[in-house]
Amino acid sequence: MKLELLSTQNLVVPVATLNSWLRVNDTSEDTLNTGLLNAAQEVVTRWTGKSFQTTTYRVNFDEFLHGFNLPRQPVSSVTSVQYLDESGTWQDITFQADLVCGRVLVDPNTYYVVHAWKKPVMRCEFVTGSLNAQELEMVYLAMKLLVTHWTENRSLVGNESELPYGFSMICNLLRGGNLG
Repeated sequence: MKLELLSTQNLVVPVATLNSWLRVNDTSEDTLNTGLLNAAQEVVTRWTGKSFQTTTYRVNFDEFLHGFNLPRQPVSSVTSVQYLDESGTWQDITFQADLVCGRVLVDPNTYYVVHAWKKPVMRCEFVTGSLNAQELEMVYLAMKLLVTHWTENRSLVGNESELPYGFSMICNLLRGGNLG
């Protein structure tokens, strides 16, 4: 399974908000902080499996599946499920989507002849929605904690410093886990 980002909105946390948090009083580090925010957003997204704003993804599969879970939540819509036929043309598949749990089902009684050697043979495009206000505040804090950790531990020589506990705790809560 390979996940592609097709479109997204701007950063969740504005650079000005991060600069204020880091007590940076000028714009000299805006480029660096934008890069750190992008990286932090990606880390939190991968850690939690959640998108924080409306984002369109395509997930590609190397085999035909009659059911699969989407790798990002919360899912607001599934726009298409397709397979690659013998002639190398993408064909639409009838599907059912459970948006609450992010699961897509294809009729198991229908047989599709897929391309023998081209990969991927199946793909699905879907849109994730935004989190609620409380979850977004938790994301903001997690991103700011992570960027703070990175800025405080930047040096030419590696530092064995652990991630802040608050960051891990927030990501686990967003993922649906516990505080540990």
